[in-house]
Amino acid sequence: MFAPGESAVGFTWRSERSPYEGSDRNSDLLPYLLYDSRYFYLQSNRIGLKLENESARGELFLRRRFDGFSTDRVPESMVGLDKRFAGDDLGVAARVRLGAGAVYGEAMRDVSDKSRGTELRVGYRYEGWWSGNLRWRPYLTAAWRDAKLNDYYFGTPDYSPGAGLNLELGLLAAYRFTQRWQLLARVGATRWAGAGRERPA
Repeated sequence: MFAPGESAVGFTWRSERSPYEGSDRNSDLLPYLLYDSRYFYLQSNRIGLKLENESARGELFLRRRFDGFSTDRVPESMVGLDKRFAGDDLGVAARVRLGAGAVYGEAMRDVSDKSRGTELRVGYRYEGWWSGNLRWRPYLTAAWRDAKLNDYYFGTPDYSPGAGLNLELGLLAAYRFTQRWQLLARVGATRWAGAGRERPA
């Protein structure tokens, strides 16, 4: 947690199994930026306004969605089809403390004229596990994505995933080396709903 006025700079390495046939894994090295003030915050892929107190937080934000695939590495199954570009979502979010954790929710809609889709997310994150300088935060998130969103990113002429509810179980970890340096990591697994579990082919 950062105090108002604090900032952070670093790098993140992201690796995940691609949902597209012919592209088994996506890996990216991305700069990590964070600035937090009383009413405004900035992250690598998100910028927003916020109101918060000790027990709750509300946000209005603009977020970069990294779904899709790189235009210079088109998966074999998508050659000849329209490219699926990253989009920008406008959304609102809320978080309320519950015991040793927090319940959170988000509502987002594409405003970049890519998918024009909508996603609703709700989840719980436990924040009570400490071991010296190491902090663990397990979380569970349910995300409903409408048909426009799923069909844009994963649909083909012969395959339409439609709307669905995805479940994600994951773990956030932070290890503080010094007052200024810490290592952050996240690992998670997502169960895609219904036809969304199939890979576009």
